Amino acid sequence: MSLRICLCITLLAFASCKSCKKEITTEDLIAQLPAATQTGANTFGCLIDGMPYVPTGSGSLTFGGDAIRGGYQGAIPPVNYNNTDVWLATNNPYTSMGMYIRYVDKVGIYQLNFNTNPAPNALYPQNYANYTIATATTRGDEYITTSVYTGQVEITRADTVNRIVSGKFSFKAVNKATGKSIQITDGRFDVKPQ
Repeated sequence: MSLRICLCITLLAFASCKSCKKEITTEDLIAQLPAATQTGANTFGCLIDGMPYVPTGSGSLTFGGDAIRGGYQGAIPPVNYNNTDVWLATNNPYTSMGMYIRYVDKVGIYQLNFNTNPAPNALYPQNYANYTIATATTRGDEYITTSVYTGQVEITRADTVNRIVSGKFSFKAVNKATGKSIQITDGRFDVKPQ
């Protein structure tokens, strides 16, 4: 009788141990992103539909293979309409994210709520953010903010003298061809042009 009890207790302990696996929380995923600094560290990260996105570079879709490029550079170089415009482009082997924000001369909230073409198709776009998934041979799916799928960027440092811009962002973007949308949360960047 006691052998049966010991066996039952062992089986129950084993079964409860299986359920003790740690579940991954949003905080665990956010911890995989770079810290939200304000030093010009050239970092960028966010959650895309809850999964971490941190650019590593290599395999550019548009702007070269750097992990992150941009900052206070006006419009797409060499065109320079306004020295307080912020342009960001990030790359992974088959994904990229971009952002353009006009007139960033102070800390505060900047809205991503325009219907616009992204750079470089538009040399001087309205504020937008986009995310592109590619294949080995094509640009693939592009998601972009619009007047309906919107977001915002909170600029936490706007240093036009030292050319450092830092901020936090979140947005919802849509693939205009398919109508599918994605949700970007917990975004952060800290850039200084190289």
